[in-house]
Amino acid sequence: MHFRDPNRRDFLRAGGGIAAIAAAVLAGLLALSAAVSQVPVSVFRARAVEAVESGTFAASAFIPLGGDRKVYRYHYNDCLIVSMLVLEPLDPGLRAMVSPRAAAGGPRQAAPPALPPQRDCNDLLRALADREIPRAYYHRYIHGDWIVAGLLLSVLPLGAASWLLFGALVGLSLLTAFLAGRRLAVGGGAARERDAAWLAMSLAFLLFGGVGRFGWSFSFAPSDIVFSGFLLYAWRVPLAQAERTRVVRAAALLGALTAAFEFLIGAAPAGVALLIAAIAFNPGLVAARAARRAIAAIGSYAAAFALTFTLKYALVAALWGLSALSDGGQQLAWRIGAPRGNIGGSTADLVASLGMSPEWAASTRLGGIVTGALRMLYYSGDFLFGSRLLGVLVIGGGPAALVLGSALLALRGRTPETRLRARLLLAAALLTLSWYFVFVSHTIGHSEFMMRPLSWLAIFSCGGAAWMWAKAWPRPRLRP
Repeated sequence: MHFRDPNRRDFLRAGGGIAAIAAAVLAGLLALSAAVSQVPVSVFRARAVEAVESGTFAASAFIPLGGDRKVYRYHYNDCLIVSMLVLEPLDPGLRAMVSPRAAAGGPRQAAPPALPPQRDCNDLLRALADREIPRAYYHRYIHGDWIVAGLLLSVLPLGAASWLLFGALVGLSLLTAFLAGRRLAVGGGAARERDAAWLAMSLAFLLFGGVGRFGWSFSFAPSDIVFSGFLLYAWRVPLAQAERTRVVRAAALLGALTAAFEFLIGAAPAGVALLIAAIAFNPGLVAARAARRAIAAIGSYAAAFALTFTLKYALVAALWGLSALSDGGQQLAWRIGAPRGNIGGSTADLVASLGMSPEWAASTRLGGIVTGALRMLYYSGDFLFGSRLLGVLVIGGGPAALVLGSALLALRGRTPETRLRARLLLAAALLTLSWYFVFVSHTIGHSEFMMRPLSWLAIFSCGGAAWMWAKAWPRPRLRP
C-alpha cells in the first residue's frame, strides 16, 4: 500500500492506525464472545426449542411476487449459527470463546418442515435432541455472526432478535434516504447531484439488496448493517474531499468490520465496491486528489481486512498450533478451485438445456463461472420478492448497465470529472466481478446468496442514474 506521501512518518502513522483498528475490532469480538460464554447453554437451547415449536423457524421471507411458493425467512447458516450456541464447548476458557462448535457426523438429509429443508437445520434438531451429539470446531477462527446471535438470543426470542436486526437495517437505510431527500428538496448546486445519488442508493438497497430475503438473518444482516451505516457516514462526510487521515480510518474500520462478519457471503467485494462508489459520487472530483483518496481508501480497507483475518488465524495458531491452520487452507482451496464434480442434478440439466456440456461445466474454471452465473440468475427471484424476471433484470442487467455505462462515459464523458467518476465506478464493478473468477466452486455451491455483491452494482447503477437526472434537471433557484 502506497499513499504517495513524502513524509515517511505519516505513512507509518497511517499503518499504525490501521493495525490499531484491526486489533481493536478483534479485541471487541473477544470481549463480546466472553460475555456470550457466560450465558448458560440452557438459555440458547430454550430459545431454539421455542423457535422450532412456535413455527418461527418456518416463517416465510417477504416475497409478495412469489405466489404460493414457500421461501423460508431463515437460512441454513442461521441453523448452523444457532446450533453452535446450543452445544457445550469442546474446550473451556479462551478456546471456547474463539472457536464455535458444530454438530458433526450427521446424515446428509434435509430437516422436517418445521425448519428450512437443509442439512444444517437437521443438525440443529439433532443437537437439540441429544446433548452428547458428536461435535467439531467450525473454521476454528472467531465468528462475528455467532457472537451477535449469542448476544441477542441471550435476552430475546429468536423472532424478536431477527426483527431487531431487520429494523436496524431498514432504519439506517431510511434515515440516509430521509436526510439526503430532505436536503435534495431544498438544496441546489453541486450537492444536489450527490444527494440524489445517495437517496437513490439507500432506497435501491431496500428494494434490490435482498433485504426481504436476508434482512432477518444472523448470517447476512450484520454485514449489511455495517454497509448501511457506512453509507450514512459517507453521506455525512464526503470522502473525496475529507482529510486523508479520516479516509484511512473510515476505510480501515469498514474493512475490519467486514472481516469480522464475513462468513464467505460476498461481503468483502461488496465492501470495497461501496467504498469506491462513496468516493465517486461526490462533486468536484479532481483526478490527482480523487486517485490519492481512492488508493488510500482501497489500501486501508484491504490492509485492515487482511490484518483482521491474520490476527484471527494467529490466535488459532497460538491456541491449537500451526497444524490447525490447515483446516482453513483446505476450505479456501476448495472454494477457489474449479468445480471438480460440484455440478449435477438440476444444475446439469440447466447447463445441458442451454447447449453446454455438463462435463465441461464441471471440470473447467470457465465452465464453472458460467454455471455459477446461471445458478445465481436462477435463484435471483427468491432474492428479489419472488420475481425471477425482476431478479434477472437487477442481478444481470444492473451490473451490465454499470459496466457498459461507466465504460462509455469513461471514454466519452463530456467533462474530466464525469470521466473520472465513471472510471471509479468501472473499477468498483470490475473488482466485484473478479470475485466470481476466483471463488468459482463457492459461487456454485452457494449461489442462492452469492448474487448479493452483484446487487450492489445494480444499486450503484441507480445512484448513477439519479446523479445524471439531478444534473440534467437542476432545481430552479427561487427569486427573492
